[in-house]
Amino acid sequence: MNPSGVGQQLGDYRLEEIIGQGGMGVVYRATQLGLERTVAVKVIAPGLAADDTFRERFQREARMLAHVDHPHVIPIHHAGEADGQLFLSMRWVDGHDLAQEIRASPQGMDAERALLFLRQIGGALDAVHADGLIHRDIKPANVLIESRSGGDHAYLTDFGAGRELDSPSEFTRTGQWLGTVDYIAPETLEGITSGTMSDLYGLACVVFEMLAGAPPFRRDTRMATQLAHQYDPPPSIHARRPDLPVALDAVFARALSKNPDIRYGSSVRFAEAFADALKPAAGGDTITGETAGAPVRRAPRGSVLRERAAALAARARAGLRDAHAPAPRALAIGAGIVVAVIVAIVALASGGGKGGTAASAKLTRAVGVALLKDEHADDVQSDEDRAFILDAGSRKVIPIENQGLAIGDRIKIPGRARSMLFDPATARIWLGLDDGTLIAIGRRSGAVKSRLQLGFTADRLKFFANRIVAIARKPGRAVLVDPDTSRVIGKPVDLGGTATGALGYGSSLLVIADGRLSHYDTHLRPAGAVAIQGASKTGALDLAGGPGDIVWIADAKNGTVLRVDPATGKTSAPPIKLAGRPQSVTIDPSSAWVAVKRGTDDDPADTVERIGLRSGRVLSTTRIDYLNGRMTTRGFRNGVYVKGSRPGSLDGIVLLEPTSSKQPG
Repeated sequence: MNPSGVGQQLGDYRLEEIIGQGGMGVVYRATQLGLERTVAVKVIAPGLAADDTFRERFQREARMLAHVDHPHVIPIHHAGEADGQLFLSMRWVDGHDLAQEIRASPQGMDAERALLFLRQIGGALDAVHADGLIHRDIKPANVLIESRSGGDHAYLTDFGAGRELDSPSEFTRTGQWLGTVDYIAPETLEGITSGTMSDLYGLACVVFEMLAGAPPFRRDTRMATQLAHQYDPPPSIHARRPDLPVALDAVFARALSKNPDIRYGSSVRFAEAFADALKPAAGGDTITGETAGAPVRRAPRGSVLRERAAALAARARAGLRDAHAPAPRALAIGAGIVVAVIVAIVALASGGGKGGTAASAKLTRAVGVALLKDEHADDVQSDEDRAFILDAGSRKVIPIENQGLAIGDRIKIPGRARSMLFDPATARIWLGLDDGTLIAIGRRSGAVKSRLQLGFTADRLKFFANRIVAIARKPGRAVLVDPDTSRVIGKPVDLGGTATGALGYGSSLLVIADGRLSHYDTHLRPAGAVAIQGASKTGALDLAGGPGDIVWIADAKNGTVLRVDPATGKTSAPPIKLAGRPQSVTIDPSSAWVAVKRGTDDDPADTVERIGLRSGRVLSTTRIDYLNGRMTTRGFRNGVYVKGSRPGSLDGIVLLEPTSSKQPG
């Protein structure tokens, strides 16, 4: 073939014109000679075609795609090889692509037209997912639009980057992910295997672009765009298009969530929420996802002392230079609130973890927030804007602004709670009460929005497959809850032992129970269990998802952190030995954070170890007195909230954060 290929014959096809090209190959308008019809032919790039593994996968996935029967999936005619070239022939669409449609409406298209395309493209995507494939390159250029007498008809096309749901790899040999940067999901950028939720994230980016004329996270450079996908909150579509209802902001906040388990579980659910948001509100405005007309107790505005305290705290956090200088202190008094914010660079704890050095001590900074004397932190959750502290004894939730760390009005709760989970999509706080009920309250009003009977006390609440899973520790039990309809799904499931840790990991719920790692599907049906290599039967307490398809497991009895393949239970690297009893582990984009019990009641010198994700080396060791093991990273660029106090302080909660974005490890 000549360099362009135009005019050449490939098997039964004569290549007439190049209509598109990318990293996977070149797409031609072609004539199928035997049937004398116009088709589209995609010729796979020679470098990929020479890879035996790719060739086998290409043939297998082409066969799977050919069996997808949906009016908005581009029909596949033939997948084959001729003259050493792999190719795929498809239906020819005489029209234009969605990218051209968007360029023709730079201020954004009509919302009803965007909804039409969402339903068509989304229906195609759900059908592909149901047949075991993911697309991995959802973008406007991969949507073809054909004008018909009954209206425009969209086709989802170009599955060249796609793969089977259970395929282990989505990266090239150079370690680059496949996809387009404006529509790539945060988990893909972080090296975690993407799935259906990643496709749905890309779809949400496309729908946002249809309305706004530009993707939600586009920045001046490729790197800045990647970072925005990973760390920036979803932008307001209402701010860009004031003619659109503000209710759409909550829809996109969920569809573009950094946490895949919070996103809509299917394109159909996304389209339903989109359509509902376009309907006129009945009986008043909706306030951040809470029921219209419900009483909302807003935090007092304009308190001079509070604003001054927040400003001083922010300035102290940004400007502290000397680890030994007196820590600035700010007091804010308003609505009965006393806030003490103390900022200090962390000194390396004596007897620090393996690999710790004096230089590494400056890699982590601690910011303490003092609660009132009778208040305690029993659980902590965070979203993009704020953290929520559960005080079970005094039956309240204490909100903290992530910027400035100012404490808002306490929210009273109707019962003693054992667990807490914040749903940013609905702005509701879910609480597992001691009496076996699960309630949802408004994050501002505290009004009870729903109350469900679980049949057991939920020690932990987790997002999983767009649902909430409520988990009892001993004996281990779990049940699913739909946060949209506020109903229990199915019956409680026996987890087979003492359930010390759980993690939503793609389409599986992973549960640690008695030294084994059990898998459950999206209906909580058992999907196998494996022994955890190197873990003690009673010491494996917690787990977190890391990059490269591994999970990190904290083993208190052995004093180690394990990096484990969840499919086999085998370790992928040597255990990380720590001087203490690891209680919990959580992961942000740059580090793993491990809460380690070291002290006693008389000498509560516990620590949080920050560990490099690639090296497994301890980067810093931070002393935390009276450490309570649970931590959260939700909504944070880097860093964790941890329950406890810095040495000699009265903190109730401590924020640990890196001091530089360029971290070793």
